[in-house]
Amino acid sequence: MEATHVGATFAYADDATFARALTALGEEPSLPKGLGNILTKSGDLAPGYEESADGARKWLNKGLEVRDSAPKERGESLAIPTWFYGSEPSTPFASAYAKYFQNSIREEALIAQSRAGIIYAQGGGGTLREIFQDVELNFYASTADDFIPMIFFDPDDFWRRDAEFDASGG
Repeated sequence: MEATHVGATFAYADDATFARALTALGEEPSLPKGLGNILTKSGDLAPGYEESADGARKWLNKGLEVRDSAPKERGESLAIPTWFYGSEPSTPFASAYAKYFQNSIREEALIAQSRAGIIYAQGGGGTLREIFQDVELNFYASTADDFIPMIFFDPDDFWRRDAEFDASGG
């Protein structure tokens, strides 16, 4: 979800500046797993999550550093993060943010407004739900203009592999 916002932020940058930004982002490429339980109900850091909190801080700080290195002229992008799952913070690269109070409504709006198409990358349950919503809208499309193109970004054959489960079913 972050790639589109990074692209918009550097839309007017030259290739060398954009390449430097991508290289810098690669220094902290992803958030730690398990951030959903990082805070207690009172908002304190949960015991044992110090390393995850530090990883999240490093990821965010790197994003902010790279964003601040972008040229003053930037493209615009709208982020509509879930705000529901603690493990999915918003991108620091969007130029505007929106909020839906129910994630299902958010996902429906994202799909319905993506008239030019959607690129799906490896994701979790939300990504799969969005794919099924998109397929349903396409199934009932009454004209070609109502059809939403679906592109599956698949550099590691994620979308071509069968699901794998361990002995516990997980």
